[in-house]
Amino acid sequence: SKDEKTILDIKFVAQKSSVKNSAIYFIYLADEFLCDAGINAFIIPKSFCYSLGWNKCAQFIVQGLFKLVDMGMAFGNVLLEQVVFVRVKNQITEQFVNGLFEQQEIKEYAPVSKAIFSRYSVLLAGQTPAEIALIERILTAHKKTWGEYVLIERGLNWQSKVVDKPGRTPIYRGAQLKKYFL
Repeated sequence: SKDEKTILDIKFVAQKSSVKNSAIYFIYLADEFLCDAGINAFIIPKSFCYSLGWNKCAQFIVQGLFKLVDMGMAFGNVLLEQVVFVRVKNQITEQFVNGLFEQQEIKEYAPVSKAIFSRYSVLLAGQTPAEIALIERILTAHKKTWGEYVLIERGLNWQSKVVDKPGRTPIYRGAQLKKYFL
């Protein structure tokens, strides 16, 4: 309800972000109920991995992040692709397990260094060991920020220009693996 949302806004004022997703409040609430080494997991929007609006929450989660799985799809009646995180309270590690949900199975891939998040504010999920190795090679060889390699834009500013007829610039859009063009 609106009253409950107001209570959570007040309780978690220091954690407030531009994202209007109540999952953020429930992540913080879950932490209050966990004992040391307690485990919690959430299914949340994939934008958690790269959106600056989720950044405060991601900084909180990454400390105890144990596993991050790209669901590779949006669930029924949900517009956004999802990830699942598993977090262990007060367990600080330098890596987390990265995985992908594929054909009714969770495939666990290469561990990911949390230093990538610290430096680039991006959490990697669903990458194979070869992809992680390539990412690490690029980041090691070139001392630039993540934003100098990629630009993440959301909304109709570019989506309205995407067509499925052949064009000059191929685009692979999310896990749908259907080729689109600009």
